[in-house]
Amino acid sequence: MASRHVIAQRLERLRTIIDQRAGLLVAAMVLGWGLIFAAAAIYKLQAFWMGFDLGTHEQVLWNTVHGRFAASSPARGTTSYFGTDIIVTELLFALPYALWQRPETLVALQALLAPLGAVPLYLLAVRKLGERWAGVAAAALYLLALPLQYATLYEFQIRIIGGVAFLWAFWALEAGHRWRFALFAALALGSRSEAGFVLAGLGVYAALQRRGWWWSLG
Repeated sequence: MASRHVIAQRLERLRTIIDQRAGLLVAAMVLGWGLIFAAAAIYKLQAFWMGFDLGTHEQVLWNTVHGRFAASSPARGTTSYFGTDIIVTELLFALPYALWQRPETLVALQALLAPLGAVPLYLLAVRKLGERWAGVAAAALYLLALPLQYATLYEFQIRIIGGVAFLWAFWALEAGHRWRFALFAALALGSRSEAGFVLAGLGVYAALQRRGWWWSLG
């Protein structure tokens, strides 16, 4: 019984420490994860362990930076990236890519942006459960998810950024921030054409929660 009491005290002390430093812990996890996976992705790229899709995405950005907006050659029957999919969000990467026109730019940016999905999960967990340690746990579980890690190191996938945007959109919906929801929903829609189905699901959720017509139509 004494040992159980000691363990309970230590766990309570640990939870108190986590609660006091929750924001700092999440920030450190996000930054550390991003830097580690950015380095790993660059290493994998330079070791020639990545697929051909990265070349397709880089070509679109390289052409855009050099005045040929969204031009792409791999797809048959079209010379525009929009002839294969509506991926407007990816073109935002043209701005940082213009500073360092290398494939390493894309995989590094992806690795730095992917862990940002932990932040809305932290905020949602704190909002729903009322405990900061629960938010830290939610963020940690997101960063430890093997599908996220695998996708980040596979090659450049704009759908990862779309997933992060959807998490932020869901947080904005729960927090009642209309224009932030609209912004993140637009970024998510611009990541893949089929992202509209996920957004429709958020609309159904908002309708069931009786959030009002604006959220349901959004």
